[in-house]
Amino acid sequence: MSVRDGWLATAVTALICSGAWAQEPPAQPAAAAQAQPAPAQSAQAHTLPSWVPGPLSTQAQAPAPGRVAARELGLAFTLPQSWQADDVSWRELDATAAKSINPSAESALVVELAGGKGETQTLLTLYRVPLEQWRTADRAGKAGPGRITFTTADKGYVVVRPPEATTAGRYATLRNAVEDAIGTLALYDAHHEERSLRPQIGSDFAGTLADGSAVKLHIEAGGVLTLTFGKDQRQIKGRWLQRDAQIVGQLLDQGDKVHPALLFHYDGTGLIAVKWDESLFGNIGVRLDKPQ
Repeated sequence: MSVRDGWLATAVTALICSGAWAQEPPAQPAAAAQAQPAPAQSAQAHTLPSWVPGPLSTQAQAPAPGRVAARELGLAFTLPQSWQADDVSWRELDATAAKSINPSAESALVVELAGGKGETQTLLTLYRVPLEQWRTADRAGKAGPGRITFTTADKGYVVVRPPEATTAGRYATLRNAVEDAIGTLALYDAHHEERSLRPQIGSDFAGTLADGSAVKLHIEAGGVLTLTFGKDQRQIKGRWLQRDAQIVGQLLDQGDKVHPALLFHYDGTGLIAVKWDESLFGNIGVRLDKPQ
């Protein structure tokens, strides 16, 4: 075992002993808390393995009120406060449904106001198109509806504003805030947006190793993980914690010949193996998805 691996094992042992892998630290008695003020820097900052960048975050961050993160579309925005009501909802459209807005649309999202008798009024429409295809149509005067607001190297993100209100009422009130919603638009960033989705990551993932055998990962709320892999479906226990969009794991009781460190990146739907013992599991980069 190398010096670095030895340090890592010591650090994780400290994590387990100190309870840093648990979701909640044990409560301190009031008198003890007053007698011994908490240090400016928590112990967790010292016990996080050195190969994991940045501070450890063990508790989920509450999503911002009205936050809409449309991963499939590729955009995120915040509903104005007046839109954060029971009669306003949003839904993503797949490629087939999105083509009813524009034949070249690949994905779309609509924000709608519910009315009487099951009727709805659209407050905002967003959709994604191949950029060059849109530009060709635009030069011919055939692009639309809406206007491109964001672009990437090959995609355009189009905003369709709703019609102006013709009478006073609920729709007119919400229509006045449409620019507030558009002003918060941003390209979807999994590292930022998934912080609010941490409780929804799930507990079971499965994939295929480089040699074609199955691998399964089960993670429990108490910090216990079970990794099942190989043609003989060998099981290994370990500990895990979550840091933003990362699952940081540590295999237990495997001896000096097995590197205990595990690191997975959560991309919004599944886990990607970024670090593990390649002599045991094969190449990194393996994807583990949630069971269908």
